[in-house]
Amino acid sequence: ARLLEAWAGELTLINRHREAIAARERALAIHRRRGDRLREGINLRWLARLHWFDRGGQGPSIELARQAIDTLQPLPASRELALAYSTLSHLCLVREDMAGAQLWGLRAIELAEASDDAEAMTHALNNVGSAILRLRDDALAWNRLTRSLELALQHGLEVDAARAYNNLFILCVIHH
Repeated sequence: ARLLEAWAGELTLINRHREAIAARERALAIHRRRGDRLREGINLRWLARLHWFDRGGQGPSIELARQAIDTLQPLPASRELALAYSTLSHLCLVREDMAGAQLWGLRAIELAEASDDAEAMTHALNNVGSAILRLRDDALAWNRLTRSLELALQHGLEVDAARAYNNLFILCVIHH
């Protein structure tokens, strides 16, 4: 299962999303048979992201993110649950559900702070800041988005840094 997860990670980096989905689904099946709820939740979260990458927001992304949350919530609070919340926040954001993006993003921020997890914090700050700025110009939202970029750069999270740069650019254009 761990090899399949690693393989899926590499496939994701080179935009071979359907193959990554297949690898994650196989890993998920193994973890379910073993009763490993944590790894099950992690793979469900990744499947939500992969389906979004593959289908541009169509398909089972939201349902998979909710399944990840339902799987991880009964376990002790963790960075994995924060990442699942943030994934659902991102999916709400790209579907123009700014209230959902803020709700799930703020839950992710709370857990990320408690676990001192830079990756979850970076992702969630980006979601919440972007959602608010899609609705109105807001100093706190700009600070969240800028903090997302700073954390991503500080911790070598290249994908998250690129996402923060992209959202900062788009929102600067929107707000002139």
